[in-house]
Amino acid sequence: MDVGEASSAARALEAFAAGEFDRAERLLAERPTSDRSPDLLHARARLFASRGETGEALEALEDALATPRLRAGEARDLHRTMARIALEAADFAGAIAHARAAGASEEDDPMLRAIAAFETPPYRVREGSSGAVPLRVGPLVETPVRLNDAVESILVLDSGASLTVLTRSLAERAGVEILAEGEDAIDPSGERISSAIGRLASIEIGRARIEEVPVLVVDDERLAFRLLGLFTVFRTEGAIGLGLLRAFRVALDLEGETLELSPAGDGVESAIPLRLVDGALFVPASAAGFGARAFFVDTGADRSSLSEVGARALGARVEIVTAPGRGASAGGTTVFLRRAERVDLEVGGESVGPLDLPIWGSGREGEIDRFGTIGLDVLRKYRIILEPKGLRLRLEPRSPGS
Repeated sequence: MDVGEASSAARALEAFAAGEFDRAERLLAERPTSDRSPDLLHARARLFASRGETGEALEALEDALATPRLRAGEARDLHRTMARIALEAADFAGAIAHARAAGASEEDDPMLRAIAAFETPPYRVREGSSGAVPLRVGPLVETPVRLNDAVESILVLDSGASLTVLTRSLAERAGVEILAEGEDAIDPSGERISSAIGRLASIEIGRARIEEVPVLVVDDERLAFRLLGLFTVFRTEGAIGLGLLRAFRVALDLEGETLELSPAGDGVESAIPLRLVDGALFVPASAAGFGARAFFVDTGADRSSLSEVGARALGARVEIVTAPGRGASAGGTTVFLRRAERVDLEVGGESVGPLDLPIWGSGREGEIDRFGTIGLDVLRKYRIILEPKGLRLRLEPRSPGS
């Protein structure tokens, strides 16, 4: 590998990790596509995967595996990356194969044990249109559901959860089959809590019906949402996660308190492109005039926030004050928050603010730095069209008097 090749790959991966996707794309474009070094191919694969181009990402990593210039341990890392990409694309057979090639043991990995137990592919859509479903709009957004043709419940609509989550008591009432017990991190603060992976035979949201749904099952007292604006705990029986929502186009009208699911298409016109990394959706947004960075799109957060990474990057651009308060983690942990005052956000050409943004989480919980979170305080201002599969988000502004 020549010096320029190594530098391009390293700088592109550094930009990717910082959530600067456009800069990473430009750096990789400096090298001809004929370059087949493992580092360059790995960097290209990460960008392909973040754009939802799963086939291209796996092809680049297959090329990287075939190169004779692999360093010690690189093949294992490549297989692990391929397993994650396959999981995000619902290619569960591929995920299992690559995880095994990386040396992951099904006995040690509850998610792989669970997926291996599915006799047919998960997330099988039987009816792709929900009709207008009434929402309960409070600090969070909840929708009525029917589980396994028998049990009614109301679940939080949570684009920030990769899997659908149920409490153990609801899972028992609905007859969820438990496939694997294990420890899973479900909290941005990094807290790990006792959980299980299960299989839900069916879930109905209005007329929409999806079968063979993987679910994360947690103890009742451990399932809570942090309400940063109210410094309190919001209890629920569960949440509908992104894995299920990716099967649909989601129209969310919080003012009209309705949800409509329709078949996923090829994207949404005049929409903001999203990125998918670590099973989470990110949107490029600017804060206080600071160039676009990766903000987590989370309908399960009552309030937008900055991470420690974002707060440090903004520096003197914003005023940060001490604002002690009780924040609810999944385990009910008490925390003391700081707050950035009067911050203007820009998302897809739409300006919102000034906002007082709590500072929550390190921002280094996954593969890329999370600059902050776009929560319901911002999303409530729009009618939202979300196409998770096509990685597009459309924000339709309200009329001035609404």
